[in-house]
Amino acid sequence: MSIGTMPEHLMRGFADQICGIRLISNTFLPVFCEVPVRKHKLKTWMTKTKYHLRIQKKWNKRFGFKTERAFYRHGDSLSAHPTNIELVKNLL
Repeated sequence: MSIGTMPEHLMRGFADQICGIRLISNTFLPVFCEVPVRKHKLKTWMTKTKYHLRIQKKWNKRFGFKTERAFYRHGDSLSAHPTNIELVKNLL
């Protein structure tokens, strides 16, 4: 190992690249995450965030949540569970 290079056990996750974006698989990340179906936007006339949170809570109760695959982007790299990384590779 020379100066400026990463050890082999750290380079395993960095080997995959698609369109210049590094795909990093991490087994500790969740496969799915739940997000609200509708999101209430905070407008300028809403002086306090309590109004926004109250409306968002009502919308969550009325419309519910949907499950989406979890991806996390950090600059030019994309972190996800290995099953999500394989799904991206198969789609492309």
